[in-house]
Amino acid sequence: MSDTYLLVRADDIGMAHGVNEACIHAHCEGIARSVELMAPCPWFTEAARLLGENPGYDVGVHLTLTSEWENCKWGPLTRAPSLVTEEGYFCRTFWRRKEGDEVFGDLDWKIEEVEAELRAQIEKVLKHVPHASHLSGHMGLKRIDERVGEVYERLEAEYGLEVVVWLGGHARRANSICREISGPRSWSSTAACPWCRFPASRWLLTC
Repeated sequence: MSDTYLLVRADDIGMAHGVNEACIHAHCEGIARSVELMAPCPWFTEAARLLGENPGYDVGVHLTLTSEWENCKWGPLTRAPSLVTEEGYFCRTFWRRKEGDEVFGDLDWKIEEVEAELRAQIEKVLKHVPHASHLSGHMGLKRIDERVGEVYERLEAEYGLEVVVWLGGHARRANSICREISGPRSWSSTAACPWCRFPASRWLLTC
């Protein structure tokens, strides 16, 4: 197998029919080699079928606690009243962008409900797309709170969905490399990838 210097990743498959078609087209007719699948979204069933028909397409479990679009909404797979708005959907964002936004940070959310929901999303994806290989977080989920980050890393290890890269002929976990870049664990670290300038906690899935 030749070395990989650039990995093009498609995002948010499962969100809508058009998104599903675009992600598959980007793989079959383009250069996308990895795609992130959102379990709570309304077009998940179609996405899972399409990914089953394309087993060479690397799939990530795109853990989701937000629903950012105006006219296309989704909520949790589990009973999680502390994670949703009055309408029963996830909030639009984690952090306030404009006045009137319902944001995750304003909720009295419970870490037990976060873990149960993330676990349900992982198990749904693995049931329908068993070749899924890794975890990722929608809209920066892993970095919203230290407790959420710890749950994320624990589930990543438990389900064998850690991102592994090869450096100098040795397999390395992405989390450990990111910590070496950013130093001691700090959820507000400004350390960034020297190429794309994304925070260290994201760069191995971005560059």
